[in-house]
Amino acid sequence: MAAAAGLVLTVLPGTADATPGRGVSAVTIFDHVIGDTDYVLKEITLAPGGSTAGTTTPAR
Repeated sequence: MAAAAGLVLTVLPGTADATPGRGVSAVTIFDHVIGDTDYVLKEITLAPGGSTAGTTTPAR
């Protein structure tokens, strides 16, 4: 498993550009670990006129 994680890290691109979200809030309702898996339930609220973050990737 550790070798696979190292491989994933070496394959990922160096950086990404992102714009911050506006008018977004999150509340964690449930967070529980079972074995190696973390289960998380969140309530995400977007205010009128709000937006989530946007990202750009270089053209290939």
